[in-house]
Amino acid sequence: MTSFRIRYEPNKGVNFVHLINFLVSYEIMTLEQCVSVYKRFKLAEDISLEIPDGLVAEFRRELTSLGCVSE
Repeated sequence: MTSFRIRYEPNKGVNFVHLINFLVSYEIMTLEQCVSVYKRFKLAEDISLEIPDGLVAEFRRELTSLGCVSE
């Protein structure tokens, strides 16, 4: 698993619908878990996501296409 940290400030304008769709469709998180993470993010919290190693490249492409900055 690879951890991605998404800070609120540089990413506050990112459309999370696409990230939620990715996370749920690849069964990384349930919809309920995604909603919980999204709520924390909207409260100006930084979030961390654990992505399986086999999906890291695809997840990075998704982040890039959304203009999302991660660590």
